[in-house]
Amino acid sequence: MKLYNVTGYDHPLQLSEEHAELLGATEVRAVQVPAKSATRQEWADYAVSQGTAPEVLEGLTRAQLIETYGPED
Repeated sequence: MKLYNVTGYDHPLQLSEEHAELLGATEVRAVQVPAKSATRQEWADYAVSQGTAPEVLEGLTRAQLIETYGPED
């Protein structure tokens, strides 16, 4: 299963290749983890690229995004 952009959805969906082909979905390219100094928006974009729905991120601070989605030290 991989992440795909599907028309009509505002966040990537995890689909099998067969389902993605049926839906005409495009695979989400691998996104590098942002630097800790990156903006809140860059961290939010990264979280969405990893399959998190945008509404889950509402109200989270940059520090909280880094803590949740950043690399383990």
